[in-house]
Amino acid sequence: MWLNALILLATTSSWTTKNSNVEATFLQFESFYSQSFVPNALHISYRVENGIGIYYNISALQSFPGKILFSVFIRKIPTNMGEQSVNIFKHKNLDFCKIIELMRNFTNDEFKNETLIQSTFINSCPFTRGFYYVENGTVRMEAIPLYFARGLYWVQIELVQVFGEVTKLMNAKAKCRYEPEPRDDFNIFTTLANSHSN
Repeated sequence: MWLNALILLATTSSWTTKNSNVEATFLQFESFYSQSFVPNALHISYRVENGIGIYYNISALQSFPGKILFSVFIRKIPTNMGEQSVNIFKHKNLDFCKIIELMRNFTNDEFKNETLIQSTFINSCPFTRGFYYVENGTVRMEAIPLYFARGLYWVQIELVQVFGEVTKLMNAKAKCRYEPEPRDDFNIFTTLANSHSN
C-alpha cells in the first residue's frame, strides 16, 4: 500500500465523488520538482495548480529498451520542536513495467471504477517513443492509507534504464502536506511512533 500511495502522487485521475455535494479534500503539494537526466532523449515539463493539481508532460524522443527500474523514498518531515524525521518507505529497483500493469488493472469501487492511472500517462512497456501526460492529477485524502499520520512528507522517485549499462532517466521530488479531517479510524503509524518515543 505504500507503493500505491506513492504512485497516486503523480498518476491518479482527478477523482471526485459525483454523488456527494461536499467538495473532496486533496493532498497539498508545497513543492514539486522533476528533472530529466537524459535531456536529449527525454523532455519533462510540469506545473502544480492551486497546490493540489499536477500537470506533468513527458516527451520521449526515443524508445528505451531493456528494463526500467523504479525507486521510491518517503520520509515524514518534523513539524514541531523536538520531532525527528521518520523514514517511512524506501525501496530500490522495482520493476516499473509491473507497477504500471498493476495500477492500470486496479480500480476502486468507491471512485466509480476509475483506474489509478490516467490513460494518457506511460501505459506500455517497453517505454516507447511518444508524448505522455498527467492532466490535473490529484490525490484525495481518503485515498491515503490510514497509517499515514498528519503532517509533511518528502517523496522522491527515480527511474533508471538497464540496457547493457545503467542509465538514470528522470526523478521527481515532492513536499506534500497531509491534513485530513479528524477521523476515528485507528492510525497504526501514530501508535507505533508514540510507542517508539516512549
